[in-house]
Amino acid sequence: MKAPSFLTGLIISIILFLIAIITLVIFTMTIDENLVVEDYYSQDLVYQEQLDKANRTAALGETFIIKYVRGSGVKVKINDKFINDIIIGNIVFYRPSDKNLDRQINLELINGDQFINTSTFENGLWEIQISWSMNDVDYYSSQKIIIN
Repeated sequence: MKAPSFLTGLIISIILFLIAIITLVIFTMTIDENLVVEDYYSQDLVYQEQLDKANRTAALGETFIIKYVRGSGVKVKINDKFINDIIIGNIVFYRPSDKNLDRQINLELINGDQFINTSTFENGLWEIQISWSMNDVDYYSSQKIIIN
């Protein structure tokens, strides 16, 4: 049997290289590259406002106590010194790995407590973001939990 010539080997190498490149291009085009938030740039512009809210919250001291009850849900409790203040806000369950799993719930404290059932939530890392207004001043707090 005759050994392949140098030219045949070169042509086979080029063809294999092109097949590898085409496969890589097809693979990268099928990856879902969705952003965490759709309006990324406008979110970046209001980031300073979010920092100001978080700084005001830090000045208050401990405001909300967030506790995960395994297999049941999340208990949100406001500090007793703020229980008589009028508080309006919302709670966002933010899932960093999939924006389609994010959930927003109105902040509805009863005697300073609110319980959120998380039995239908996907297991994994969640960030609980609480935004609220108290005495016409806006505040923001967040805490990460792992639901399992």
